[in-house]
Amino acid sequence: MSTTFPSTNFLEERSYSFGAIVTTKILPLTPICLCSVPGYNASYLVQSPVASTNSRCTSISMGSQEGYGVAVQAISTGI
Repeated sequence: MSTTFPSTNFLEERSYSFGAIVTTKILPLTPICLCSVPGYNASYLVQSPVASTNSRCTSISMGSQEGYGVAVQAISTGI
């Protein structure tokens, strides 16, 4: 976290805009992994900024059997 967000204490933030973080702090070909507690679907946090910026995104469920292979393939092709 300190490498990506050196000037802020990210864990102390009360609220933040995922879209703003991605567009200002993350390079376009950098893979991002989001984790959440079981039963919570955070995909809307990704889908909204992707739609508003007319970007491409590949969502992969890492809990599935084929998830790892699909993730490796997506990262390799830069999608």
